[in-house]
Amino acid sequence: MTKKTADDVINYIVNNSPESKKIKIRWFGGEPLYNSEIIDYITNKLVELGFDFKTSIITNGYLANEEIANKFFDSGFSRFPVYDGTIDSIVGIINE
Repeated sequence: MTKKTADDVINYIVNNSPESKKIKIRWFGGEPLYNSEIIDYITNKLVELGFDFKTSIITNGYLANEEIANKFFDSGFSRFPVYDGTIDSIVGIINE
Protein backbone atom coordinates (compact mmCIF):
# COMPACT_ATOMS: atom_id res chain seq x y z
CA MET A 1 0.00 0.00 0.00
CA THR A 2 1.34 3.42 -0.90
CA LYS A 3 1.16 6.47 1.37
CA LYS A 4 -1.45 7.94 -0.99
CA THR A 5 -3.62 4.85 -0.61
CA ALA A 6 -3.08 5.00 3.17
CA ASP A 7 -4.30 8.61 3.15
CA ASP A 8 -7.37 7.48 1.19
CA VAL A 9 -8.00 4.77 3.80
CA ILE A 10 -7.70 7.33 6.60
CA ASN A 11 -10.12 9.67 4.82
CA TYR A 12 -12.57 6.82 4.32
CA ILE A 13 -12.42 5.93 8.02
CA VAL A 14 -12.87 9.58 9.04
CA ASN A 15 -15.85 10.03 6.74
CA ASN A 16 -17.58 6.72 7.53
CA SER A 17 -16.94 6.06 11.21
CA PRO A 18 -19.41 6.55 14.06
CA GLU A 19 -19.41 9.83 15.96
CA SER A 20 -17.89 8.04 18.95
CA LYS A 21 -14.79 7.37 16.82
CA LYS A 22 -14.64 3.83 18.26
CA ILE A 23 -13.54 1.37 15.59
CA LYS A 24 -11.81 -1.98 15.15
CA ILE A 25 -9.14 -2.64 12.55
CA ARG A 26 -7.75 -6.03 11.53
CA TRP A 27 -4.68 -6.14 9.30
CA PHE A 28 -4.52 -9.22 7.05
CA GLY A 29 -3.86 -10.39 3.53
CA GLY A 30 -0.59 -11.50 2.08
CA GLU A 31 1.90 -10.68 4.81
CA PRO A 32 0.95 -7.33 6.36
CA LEU A 33 4.30 -7.03 8.15
CA TYR A 34 6.00 -6.43 4.79
CA ASN A 35 4.50 -2.95 5.00
CA SER A 36 4.59 -2.28 8.74
CA GLU A 37 5.55 1.35 8.09
CA ILE A 38 2.12 1.97 6.52
CA ILE A 39 0.41 0.23 9.45
CA ASP A 40 2.32 2.59 11.77
CA TYR A 41 1.41 5.58 9.59
CA ILE A 42 -2.33 4.82 9.56
CA THR A 43 -2.39 3.93 13.26
CA ASN A 44 -0.56 7.11 14.27
CA LYS A 45 -2.79 9.32 12.10
CA LEU A 46 -5.94 7.81 13.60
CA VAL A 47 -4.58 8.40 17.11
CA GLU A 48 -3.79 12.02 16.19
CA LEU A 49 -7.38 12.39 14.94
CA GLY A 50 -8.76 11.19 18.27
CA PHE A 51 -9.91 7.70 17.30
CA ASP A 52 -10.37 5.11 20.02
CA PHE A 53 -9.73 1.76 18.42
CA LYS A 54 -8.66 -1.79 18.92
CA THR A 55 -6.55 -3.36 16.26
CA SER A 56 -5.16 -6.79 15.53
CA ILE A 57 -3.09 -8.46 12.86
CA ILE A 58 -3.09 -11.88 11.21
CA THR A 59 0.40 -12.90 10.15
CA ASN A 60 2.40 -16.01 9.35
CA GLY A 61 5.00 -14.61 11.74
CA TYR A 62 7.85 -14.72 9.25
CA LEU A 63 8.75 -11.07 9.88
CA ALA A 64 7.47 -10.90 13.47
CA ASN A 65 9.88 -10.24 16.26
CA GLU A 66 9.72 -8.83 19.78
CA GLU A 67 10.40 -5.26 18.60
CA ILE A 68 7.53 -5.30 16.10
CA ALA A 69 5.14 -6.94 18.58
CA ASN A 70 5.98 -4.38 21.28
CA LYS A 71 5.59 -1.50 18.83
CA PHE A 72 2.17 -2.73 17.76
CA PHE A 73 0.99 -3.34 21.33
CA ASP A 74 2.09 0.20 22.21
CA SER A 75 -0.08 1.40 19.31
CA GLY A 76 -3.18 -0.35 20.63
CA PHE A 77 -3.00 -3.84 19.15
CA SER A 78 -4.91 -6.35 21.25
CA ARG A 79 -3.96 -9.60 19.49
CA PHE A 80 -1.10 -10.84 17.36
CA PRO A 81 -2.08 -14.32 16.06
CA VAL A 82 0.59 -16.23 14.16
CA TYR A 83 -0.52 -18.81 11.57
CA ASP A 84 1.53 -21.52 9.90
CA GLY A 85 0.02 -20.85 6.48
CA THR A 86 -3.49 -22.17 6.92
CA ILE A 87 -6.39 -20.33 8.47
CA ASP A 88 -7.18 -23.41 10.59
CA SER A 89 -3.80 -23.79 12.22
CA ILE A 90 -2.79 -21.15 14.75
CA VAL A 91 0.80 -21.56 15.90
CA GLY A 92 0.37 -19.06 18.72
CA ILE A 93 -1.31 -15.91 19.87
CA ILE A 94 0.71 -13.18 21.49
CA ASN A 95 -1.46 -11.20 23.88
CA GLU A 96 -0.45 -7.96 25.51
